[in-house]
Amino acid sequence: MAFLRQAIFLQPVLYVPFIHWIKKVGEAIQVIGYENTNVCLCTSPLLSSIARPLEEMVDWTTQLLFQEVQGDKTAPRHVLLKNSFVPRETTQWK
Repeated sequence: MAFLRQAIFLQPVLYVPFIHWIKKVGEAIQVIGYENTNVCLCTSPLLSSIARPLEEMVDWTTQLLFQEVQGDKTAPRHVLLKNSFVPRETTQWK
C-alpha cells in the first residue's frame, strides 16, 4: 500500500488535460489510469494503467445469469477477479 501515497490514479479522459500541468510525470510523480483504454496509448508520456479482465467478467456474468434463470440458488453472488497493472512511461514500477 505504500505506493498509493506516491501515485495519482486518473480516468484516462481526465489525464489528457492534467498531464500538461505536471513537468516530470514518471519521475517526480507517478500517474496511473484505470480501464486501460486506447487513450492510454495516445498520451505523452504513455499512461500506465490498471486493466480489468473484461472477457472473464463477461464469461462470469453470462454463466451467473444462466444459473439464475435456471433457478440455481447455489450460484455464487460475488466473484473476485484479478486486475493487472500495465506499466508504461508514467510510472517507474515494472
